[in-house]
Amino acid sequence: MNHSNSMMSLNSHPHTIYISNNDIICGKGPVTNNMVGNRRYCVLVDLHMHAFKKAVSKIERETVARSIVHTVRQSVPSGKFLMLDVDSGLWTDVGDDKATANTLKELSVRSPPAPTQIRLVTPRTARERRGGLPRAA
Repeated sequence: MNHSNSMMSLNSHPHTIYISNNDIICGKGPVTNNMVGNRRYCVLVDLHMHAFKKAVSKIERETVARSIVHTVRQSVPSGKFLMLDVDSGLWTDVGDDKATANTLKELSVRSPPAPTQIRLVTPRTARERRGGLPRAA
């Protein structure tokens, strides 16, 4: 089987799976962060951040996440969301629902929290704390 230089193989006994530059390895850590597909995925997440922040309902936020998953799936070659099954030792595609859930999580993590209201508290004088009444002698 002839694969281009842009593909990498993951040995997964007894099978070998070929990873393209459009595939996302699900998980955390430096290995996944350095995969080309994962870096492209981060760019897609960043590009959709504005739409995610504007979304007011859970359905709208999920639509943004599904759009990212759809973009990965429609890449040429088609992108996969892969996870290692530790029991079998095989790499499997997590499917669209899990990929969407992971994408929603990623969007939420990258989205800064809404600004909070800050109330400045100034030092009050002793007179103000007493209600402006003069001090008894």
